[in-house]
Amino acid sequence: MTLEQRIDQQEVWTFRECLGLAAEFNLKVRVVVLTVLARGKQYVDGGAAG
Repeated sequence: MTLEQRIDQQEVWTFRECLGLAAEFNLKVRVVVLTVLARGKQYVDGGAAG
């Protein structure tokens, strides 16, 4: 499964979730966050997803 496919599985992403994806795909967290935003998903900087 690609990074984009994983991101498309949910609408809201937290920093911790992006950190996990970054580790899984061997990427920098900022790359994952930018990809989340580029795919029209919501990024929440914190533990609570709204």
